[in-house]
Amino acid sequence: MPDHIHMAVTAKSVQDLSRYMGELNRTFSKLHNEVCKIKISWFESPYGSAPKEGSKVGRNCIIYVGNNPVERKLTSKAEDYRWTFLAYFVSKHPFSQKMVLRKASWPMRQAVREVKAQHAAGKPMRYNQLKRLSRKLKEQEREQLIDFIICTYDVIDHKEALRYFDGSYEKKTAAMAITTAREHDINETFVGWSDKPYAKMARLMMSKYELQDIHEFLSWPPDKKAEAYRYLKCTGNFLPEQMGKFLHWWGYHR
Repeated sequence: MPDHIHMAVTAKSVQDLSRYMGELNRTFSKLHNEVCKIKISWFESPYGSAPKEGSKVGRNCIIYVGNNPVERKLTSKAEDYRWTFLAYFVSKHPFSQKMVLRKASWPMRQAVREVKAQHAAGKPMRYNQLKRLSRKLKEQEREQLIDFIICTYDVIDHKEALRYFDGSYEKKTAAMAITTAREHDINETFVGWSDKPYAKMARLMMSKYELQDIHEFLSWPPDKKAEAYRYLKCTGNFLPEQMGKFLHWWGYHR
């Protein structure tokens, strides 16, 4: 999601879950700060968790996680949003054409080799590395590379997830289409009725300031972020907190 993350995680104990989340948050923050050339905390508060036991609550949890982009008006169907990873249950290239490596460009073949080597070494793909690999690719190959990376670094236990829906992908997507399971055990607060404004703000910023990478403005000083805030305020119908969260600037009155 544009401003938060949902996960359904199987853990043997609360301690195991806590260690996993701590390592995940630290790694994400470190790599993100590297590419943004800043040093800030990317998480406003400790993560929320709610243990689930039993098939019914487990199924509702999976539906809730998958339906988040539908609830936030980012897509009409959960499987159409790439970052739910639902489409990868049935295809290795759901958002791109099938890759035929022998017909691919030289930069694409180089990128695939590097991804394979990085994964084999047990290392994550770093942001600067991803930027470098995709820089020489055409749009179609960028999409193919994204699909390839997601499938290579696949962390979803598809068989376990489908177990809650009688092993059927069709039943799973059908269940998501007819219900909007809600999470009552975690206190979530949303800004506005939709998360679409974040994508619109990104497009405006990229165009107005001729950014090569959307992360560039995150390292700007407060006065320049204030200028960007005023620009967004005059250009689009955005909520103050949406603009503040997007820019990582809290100079307005919340």
